[in-house]
Amino acid sequence: MSSKNIIIIGGRGGMGRLLGSHFKAAGHEVAAIGRADWEEKKETLSEADLVIVSVPIAATEETIVKASPYLGKKTILSDFTSIKQKPIECMMKHHSGTVLGMHPVFGPSVKNAHQQVIVLCPGREHHKCEWIGASLEKAGFNIVNMSAKEHDEAMTIIQALKHFSTYCLGTFLKKQNVDLSLIKKLASPIYRLEMDMLGRIFSQDAELYADIIMADEGRIDFLKDYVSHMSTLFSGIEKNDKQDFLANFNTTTDWMGDFAKESLAESDRVIELVNQKD
Repeated sequence: MSSKNIIIIGGRGGMGRLLGSHFKAAGHEVAAIGRADWEEKKETLSEADLVIVSVPIAATEETIVKASPYLGKKTILSDFTSIKQKPIECMMKHHSGTVLGMHPVFGPSVKNAHQQVIVLCPGREHHKCEWIGASLEKAGFNIVNMSAKEHDEAMTIIQALKHFSTYCLGTFLKKQNVDLSLIKKLASPIYRLEMDMLGRIFSQDAELYADIIMADEGRIDFLKDYVSHMSTLFSGIEKNDKQDFLANFNTTTDWMGDFAKESLAESDRVIELVNQKD
């Protein structure tokens, strides 16, 4: 694979630095442009084989519009945003060349690329982007190709719903002034892991999670439906309707099918690993 010239806008941020280091390890030349040196370096975008926009969600489309006039005709324009339909539409509108949506489905604190997922979503001339996926696979990442629509629907569950639920739990525990150290001391290994994940989220950037949860109206509508569903379920619990609970629980178990059994086995293996470390 020949060496490519890659420029990451926002490349001094956590994700830009992380992925930039892996592209360098794959043999490519990587440079970063930030706010401080934009005026000085914006003309260099025309020389790049790949320009990646790695900025907060709220600033992504603005940055695409600002960068597009400086791109070369052969430059591939991409982004690292956790939503894909709107950024890809914006890139397609403002850049006449090749467009690719990318989403690293992990945070910048990961130490190892092994089994970490990066989603690639085609925009325009996807065949010209094969070297990008190959470079990332060489670094050890698990590359998943899917449409932007499929991606955004999945991320509504994986990110928006999960992070919203975690946000609600954490803020409720704070409201109740719960002694977290006592809860963790009394918890089983699997529940300790859940508490660790709770703490992990709240140890990171609040603005990032706000942007993820509130990324678009579709996510807001989905979460509204989720809150309504919770209210319906609680209504049965408030009435002490055990039969309603059992029916909901058992029909959901049937719906999950093998997924539930596989999850039990997988979580047992995780517990065993935790116990070995203890």
